[in-house]
Amino acid sequence: MARKSWRGSIFTCLAVVVFVVSLCPFSLWSHVLRILAEHTQLASMQAVIRSSTIYVVFQKIIGTPTKSPFTLPKCLLPAGETYNPEYAFISDLIRLRNYRPGKSNYFQKSFSRVATSSSREAQSSFLLAIKQQALGRSKVALKLLKHAAQLDPNNAVILTALGEALEKDWDDVKENNLNSRQSRVSALSVKKSSALKSSVPEENLVAAESLYARALIENPQYQKATKNQRRTRPVVEQFDQQRLKNIDQKVARFYLVPESNPGLRLVKIEHYFQHIYHSNAIEGNTLSLAQTRAVLETRIAVGGKSLQEQNEVLGLDAAFRFLNTTLLKGSSAPIEVNDLLELHRRVLSFVDLTEAGRFRKTQVFVADHTPPAAELIPQLMDELMTWVNSEEAAELHPIEQAALAHWKLVYIHPFYDGNGRTARLLMNLILMRVGFPPAIIRKEDRHLYYETLKTANIGDVRPFIRFITDCAERTLDDYLVAAYGSSVVDVRAQGPAEISLPAPTSLTPITSAIQFAPPPNFLLAPEKPTWSEMPSPLPFNTLRETSLGKGGDLPEVIYSN
Repeated sequence: MARKSWRGSIFTCLAVVVFVVSLCPFSLWSHVLRILAEHTQLASMQAVIRSSTIYVVFQKIIGTPTKSPFTLPKCLLPAGETYNPEYAFISDLIRLRNYRPGKSNYFQKSFSRVATSSSREAQSSFLLAIKQQALGRSKVALKLLKHAAQLDPNNAVILTALGEALEKDWDDVKENNLNSRQSRVSALSVKKSSALKSSVPEENLVAAESLYARALIENPQYQKATKNQRRTRPVVEQFDQQRLKNIDQKVARFYLVPESNPGLRLVKIEHYFQHIYHSNAIEGNTLSLAQTRAVLETRIAVGGKSLQEQNEVLGLDAAFRFLNTTLLKGSSAPIEVNDLLELHRRVLSFVDLTEAGRFRKTQVFVADHTPPAAELIPQLMDELMTWVNSEEAAELHPIEQAALAHWKLVYIHPFYDGNGRTARLLMNLILMRVGFPPAIIRKEDRHLYYETLKTANIGDVRPFIRFITDCAERTLDDYLVAAYGSSVVDVRAQGPAEISLPAPTSLTPITSAIQFAPPPNFLLAPEKPTWSEMPSPLPFNTLRETSLGKGGDLPEVIYSN
């Protein structure tokens, strides 16, 4: 009788369990099955253990991150590392993202993602894209995958599928170009053949490799993304290194331009105004380029615009002059934290004197990024400046070093306001100290600028480095076009006949062979207006500068009605 009662209890419990399970939404089981399918793809027992729930919970409790903290290009890897290395300073910085005094990292993030309408729509688009790929409609499938990735940008499976589609598109274009070149090889010269080879759109492969990296950030155990990134990464590294070599050659060509070149002098002055205009416009300043130039040249306020916006122009002008006249004079001296504080003091000198040149004292939140706690800022800034002046940073390409310093400062977010403008000043200071022209981040690229910063914050800084590379090369091209009428890299074909340039291999031998070396202050500031040149005051408030001390000291500004 007791045995029958025991069996009845078991059947009753099983019936209750089946009933409760049947009440769960079907999407839950589809999600579980998808996770199990990914789990069975893991190749080794070690990977199976690392993906288990108990291992993840244990790692979260002891505080070790389960996500890959940083993904670096080959030029940034420590010696001997070839894949997904630990880069001490940056990985430590990433770990501070969820740090809060008195709270454990265990509670900072939830273990699972809640399904939303966007993620469900993304899943539908993904499945439809798979069907379109099976039918051979690769273009339609690519559009659907891009749509799915926009709806659910943290889905490792969708990101990997989109990367594979972009990689296939790159392979198809490459194969078509190769076939075309082979069919016309008898009619093509070597020069034209190399031009065809360089016409292969490398952007798709670079984007594919970046998507694999993002997928691994979201799911480090996803084997398909790991395999794809290991396959594409060496090719992308070659693209990145070749791009930097081309820029080095352009810098060498730029140094062949004498300072007396009128086109170069004019473009330097124009770029000075553009630097101030675009750096302020990125932060929301509504003054146009012409209005910015008028404020700088006349020191007279522009009608219809707030004084705060015009004061932002004056502050950035004072910061640029301090950078030119003081920080670039002793180019061999290390950059110190106090130098950044002085730059920031000038950036906000006409806007907020109480916070100018001072670190923030409380926690701030910037969109979906939470900067480190305020009490950590002095230590982090000391570490940042130590890294900027270290041999490790000096071994990087100047553009990479400047881009990383820019991102690190924005990540720390040490000030209440003016972080972006100060970071761009630091970036250009690093570039100009080694002989590179300063880079302009244009207002039109604001969205891409913030997107690449966001990608860097989650673990992959290479898209941001490539973005800064684009900006630096664009500025360099402007200088070359002004001096030569062309930005072609072929120095021997386009440069002055009396100059012979040795084959460049890195920045150091380039600078040692320079014959016409311009001064380090590429930003040529306009001359200061005198009192006799000042126009008559307008009916509204006017701003007039009476003096500018040595070393870019803050000018005295008179407000008159």
